[in-house]
Amino acid sequence: ERFRPAYGKLGELRVLLCKGTTFHALSATLPRHILSTVQRELMFSSDHISLALSTNRPNITYTTTPIIGGLHNFRNFDCLIP
Repeated sequence: ERFRPAYGKLGELRVLLCKGTTFHALSATLPRHILSTVQRELMFSSDHISLALSTNRPNITYTTTPIIGGLHNFRNFDCLIP
C-alpha cells in the first residue's frame, strides 16, 4: 500500500543513523490500517511509543476564502488578522 511515497524512503535514512538514535514519524492523516506498515518500514522497535490523538480542536476553525489577484496581494490575508 502506498500512503506517502516519501515515508518509504525514510527507512533509507533510518539505516544511516547511529543505533539508538531517537527517530520520530509524525502524520496528521496517517490511516490506522497503514500504521503497522510504516512502523515496519521505519524499523521501529517493539517498545516504541505510538500516540494517536484526535484532530478535533475547539480552538481551531477551518475556513476557505477566495484569493483575488494572486498570493502577492496581501489584502487576501486580512481575514487572518482580527
